[in-house]
Amino acid sequence: MIITTTQQIEGYDIIEYLGLVGEQTTLETDEIYKVLEKLASNRGANAIIGLIVHPITEVSGTRYYTSSDTFGCYAYGTAVRIKQIETVLPQPPQDCLPKVNLIQPDLTEKAEPQKIMERWDMKINQWDMQE
Repeated sequence: MIITTTQQIEGYDIIEYLGLVGEQTTLETDEIYKVLEKLASNRGANAIIGLIVHPITEVSGTRYYTSSDTFGCYAYGTAVRIKQIETVLPQPPQDCLPKVNLIQPDLTEKAEPQKIMERWDMKINQWDMQE
């Protein structure tokens, strides 16, 4: 499942918005992602967008105060169903592709490195003369 703070996911289309998912917990911040993932997947989602995570340090009635002494957090985002965008790259016209002729050494005879190098040098020199 993809979980992101952004409203879109590059390379994906949002197929369906499935509603807000959220949780308040005394768990570690990393563990809240697992809880949200389960809540979203129960709705049929395969991603959560617009995620916001707030640390909680003190609870007074229904109001939360935050500081560096976090003992929990609440998090929420939008559960969505996404589909990867299929991109089809355009093919270049055939007449603009370079024409390449591969020259391979004759492997039927016993490989003698010196002779092979001489043949390659000779072919390279022929190419230089043609240009």
